[in-house]
Amino acid sequence: MINSKFQNNYEKGLEYLDQKNYDQAINYFTEAIKDSPANPKIFYNRGGAFRRKGDFENAILDYNRAIDIDPKYYGAYNNRGISYRKIGDLNQAISDFTIAIEINPKCADAYNNRGIAYNIKHNYDQAILDFTKAIEVDPKYAKAYYNRGFIYYDKHEFDKAILDFTKAIEVDPKYAKAYYNRGLVYYFKQDYDFALRDYTKTIELDPLCAEAYDNRGIVYYYRNDFIRAILDYNKAIELKPDFYLAYNNRGLAYARTGDYNQAISDFTNSINFNSKYGSVYANRASAYFQIKNYEKTLMDIHKAEELGTKVDSKLIKDLEKYSEEG
Repeated sequence: MINSKFQNNYEKGLEYLDQKNYDQAINYFTEAIKDSPANPKIFYNRGGAFRRKGDFENAILDYNRAIDIDPKYYGAYNNRGISYRKIGDLNQAISDFTIAIEINPKCADAYNNRGIAYNIKHNYDQAILDFTKAIEVDPKYAKAYYNRGFIYYDKHEFDKAILDFTKAIEVDPKYAKAYYNRGLVYYFKQDYDFALRDYTKTIELDPLCAEAYDNRGIVYYYRNDFIRAILDYNKAIELKPDFYLAYNNRGLAYARTGDYNQAISDFTNSINFNSKYGSVYANRASAYFQIKNYEKTLMDIHKAEELGTKVDSKLIKDLEKYSEEG
């Protein structure tokens, strides 16, 4: 006969877990364990609550207990692997995902998660094999298509990346990250119309994605639509006030409109948030040159070169010409 007190605590724990109230979930699972200490599912679910709140050490302890009780509990191995991956123990994570696969060769999650671990270790070929296997097991696994597409993107195999991101979107039409990354691929292929469409869709699905506004601004910039570019950079900065790339990009757009003082202000803000970003010094040098502040132009050129950034040779020649004439 099922203990009604245990059942109530266990179900309450599941309810709070579903509501993402992890502390309450942990409390109820802990009470349930007192009445059923040999039930692996309670430890598994309490481990899930610890993992989702970022307490990976306690999550691992609970998954250990679940596995001790049921050595064939492949879900516990899979989730313990995720926890090990989160704390940077990739070898142990891969070991756990492998055991989960050995117990259940149809566990698509374990293939996908092992693929992520291999990707972090820069073993891209093995990662692709695992994502491909996850898709073979579950052809509707949007995350596996996305993850494989991301590797193809990193490898500059852009057509394959587009196919995978597109498939992820077909499976999950609200997959904002898939639209965003497909937009990146289209941008690098200079298919700006398609990139613009994907960034706009990303923003529709995730209005708080500052990077999507910034990247859409870049597309507008390359289409010489500087006003729209500035509006998107404004939004990116509003969402992420320390977004040094957006300040730099907005500075470039202001410079193209002839507002060099505003451009300098933006480049300076970018530097304030990341003083090691060499390109922004080169950009500010160009703006200073336009307002005939040659001393600061030279200072920024030197700083850019010090950081390993190549400065436009025309700017250097123009500055040398001014120096000779002076």
